[in-house]
Amino acid sequence: MKINFFGSEKFSLYILEKLFKSNFEIVSITTKPDAPKGRGKNNTSTVVSDFGLEHGIKVLKPAKLKAEEYIQDFKNINADLSVVCSYGKILPKEILEATPKGCINVHPSMLPKYRGATPIESALKMGEKETGVSIFYMDEGCDTGDIIIQEKFSIDKDDTRETLREKLAPFASDLTLQAVKLIENGTAKRIKQIDSEASYTKLIKNEDMEINWDMTSEEIKNHIRSIWTEPGARTTFRGKNLIIGPVQIIDEKSDLEPGTVIKTIKNKGICIASQDGTILLGDVKPEGKKIMTSWQFACGCQPKTGEKIGKVKE
Repeated sequence: MKINFFGSEKFSLYILEKLFKSNFEIVSITTKPDAPKGRGKNNTSTVVSDFGLEHGIKVLKPAKLKAEEYIQDFKNINADLSVVCSYGKILPKEILEATPKGCINVHPSMLPKYRGATPIESALKMGEKETGVSIFYMDEGCDTGDIIIQEKFSIDKDDTRETLREKLAPFASDLTLQAVKLIENGTAKRIKQIDSEASYTKLIKNEDMEINWDMTSEEIKNHIRSIWTEPGARTTFRGKNLIIGPVQIIDEKSDLEPGTVIKTIKNKGICIASQDGTILLGDVKPEGKKIMTSWQFACGCQPKTGEKIGKVKE
């Protein structure tokens, strides 16, 4: 069976590699155009593009998916199925309907829960104990198509956006391979989603990165781990931005206002008051510096009990 693959991120590379090693014929890859990256802002290709070029696969990098030239080129490939994972753009109807066996998507949630762009981040922020992966037929809606196969996956209490994505990727690749095989032999199911049970996620904006210290310790912990290491939850200390990595909750009450330095524990780090307790900072990234432990940060800046952590600078 001939497959068109759509993807841009490292997560999608796992799926592409799995299909490729399973002897399915990947006839084309559509990925995002090269973009400036790193300190030098040099144009850099996606990891999916690099894989395609390395293995002699046709790589397409359209700026606009509705461009007539791209659509015609895509149709001329004559693939049987399209597989989409972490591509980053909405596919137009002409592309969705261009392959006879349809177009399927790999989505890291138990649909219809957490439809949209940030299912992993949203599950972590909400303190979920489990998530999952759903493979479904795409339609013109936002993750609304019929499900082929889905399975649950446990979330560890200390998982971050980064660690959970790393764990889910091989799990998702195995599930995708199962779905593609079902499609190939004509036994794939079409399970309708229950729209009334749907929840939606949104893109992370600047205002979503700021830590609200008036929340409970658990809410703060979940917020921080949901966007570590990228884009990173942030606050300020002494007027400078400070990105906060995963934290620990300490069973210790404080009479100080939320967002106030309580104390520094030697060789461990800085303790901050929350709405209902105490947060021990782990790794931090001060403005203009590399990631360090909060103990290293404390050794340099000598925080004082009663100092307040401030709002993020505009």
